[in-house]
Amino acid sequence: MATYPDGETARSEDVTYTVTVLGEIPAPAYTMPRTIYSGDTLQVHVGAVEGAHGSVVLVKVNGEIAAYGQIEGENGGDITVDISAFAPGVYDVSVGSASSTQGYRGGMVDTTVQVLDRNAPVMSLPASLTAIEQEAFCGLPARVVSVPASVTAIGSRAFADCASLGFVIFEGDGGSIAGDAFTGSPYVTFLCPDGSAAARYADAHGIGHRPR
Repeated sequence: MATYPDGETARSEDVTYTVTVLGEIPAPAYTMPRTIYSGDTLQVHVGAVEGAHGSVVLVKVNGEIAAYGQIEGENGGDITVDISAFAPGVYDVSVGSASSTQGYRGGMVDTTVQVLDRNAPVMSLPASLTAIEQEAFCGLPARVVSVPASVTAIGSRAFADCASLGFVIFEGDGGSIAGDAFTGSPYVTFLCPDGSAAARYADAHGIGHRPR
């Protein structure tokens, strides 16, 4: 199957085809962890696909289709991407819609996902710590940080601009977290209890999370 820009012609067996794009289906809203451990699958939660011309969602990894699924209902659904064999590193991931109606083109959104070695060192903060102050770990090079249950507040830009920070492990609820605490840290993913303040913060700020 080939896709051609609007109005471009293609020839096959002396027959000329002119492709006309009638419209584009917007790329779906989605959430997913930006960091996973090597050997894990990538779980992508996709919102309802807009438009009446199909609800198929594709997920590409490094330009190749890795998974696809039919998304039904206003609450969307989940797509599992098996990248369990991938070595630690950073991979290009694209999530997009596909049309089941001829002449409609799907939209794509590009991002990246970090795969960490399961033996990646963990920076464990002191068990006596009760608050992480403003910009306390700004620019931190660590990839995994464990926050003790004693912490009830995380200040402004506490973990900002941490280019490689992947997992933030919350041993407890997480408490009050400043809205910009993780600004500029693209791969941050929370490992935290379901229903915790950390999980609610992640949902509100587009951060992937899963139980510890």
